[in-house]
Amino acid sequence: MTAAVDVAHRPDDPGSTIELTLPAEATFVRVARLVVAGLLADDGTGVDVVDDLRVAVDELLSLALDGDGDPSVHLTFRLNPGELRVDVRRSGMTVQPDLHPVSRSLLAATTDDVIVEHDGHTLTVGAVRRTADRR
Repeated sequence: MTAAVDVAHRPDDPGSTIELTLPAEATFVRVARLVVAGLLADDGTGVDVVDDLRVAVDELLSLALDGDGDPSVHLTFRLNPGELRVDVRRSGMTVQPDLHPVSRSLLAATTDDVIVEHDGHTLTVGAVRRTADRR
């Protein structure tokens, strides 16, 4: 299984979008965490926010990797001025996994908004975090 990365940046758009496709295996979660850290380091985001988003990506991927589904998971990172949105999508999931209370608490502590959608075939989980420190 291979991983694929697509970076989309338009000069008229202040944000950047990175699409990442990884094998749906826990060993590849590290790659997604590195992408988040790299994106935010280049943006000048503080270490605490970077660490929070690394935790959030772990939790989002854990949910997407829970259960049977397609052999790949698709991540979209949208970096806009002042915020990062991460969406994790996996097709072939006929049953929506439960968001464990610990995961729910971790996501609430590390992000500003959490999205969980399941249409009977595709699970999409996402999170939004302001990249400026919350005060």
